Amino acid sequence: MPEFSPAFLHSLNFVIRPDVEGGYVNDPADRGGETKYGISDRRDGVIDGKTDVNGDGKPDTRIKDLTREQAAQIYWRDYWLAAKCNEWPDGVSLFVFDAAVQHGVKRAIQILQAAAGVDDDGIVGKNTRAAVLRADTDWLLLQCFLASFPLLRRDYQIQCLAGEISEWLV
Repeated sequence: MPEFSPAFLHSLNFVIRPDVEGGYVNDPADRGGETKYGISDRRDGVIDGKTDVNGDGKPDTRIKDLTREQAAQIYWRDYWLAAKCNEWPDGVSLFVFDAAVQHGVKRAIQILQAAAGVDDDGIVGKNTRAAVLRADTDWLLLQCFLASFPLLRRDYQIQCLAGEISEWLV
């Protein structure tokens, strides 16, 4: 098992708080299928009651049997490292990690890039790194929040129009 950074552990505790994403759920109305610690069966693209814990691309653990430690491995590999959160300042890394979990890694990086004022292609390169690392952290966090609203609103509207979301928020 990898050695997790303190920033990751703090962020993980924020994302999978027991009052939000703790227990096992198998709600037939939930399109994600079985879910535990926020890890859904549909996450790997196959509804089979399993998820890929070891990262070899093959489902190996039943969602129902998933431990918090195994969920942490998935979050570390597929969200924290994939979104380069280990490279960002504290606070920014939490925002990007949470956005990656909620909206996907590419969208999280696009939000960060829009906030930092660089091309929002969803790929972290030297321009993204330089812009993020030279920005004032508090200013960048505010920009992340502001940049997220129009992008996520557009995504939500597209999903509604495509019939992927059946109800509008009121």
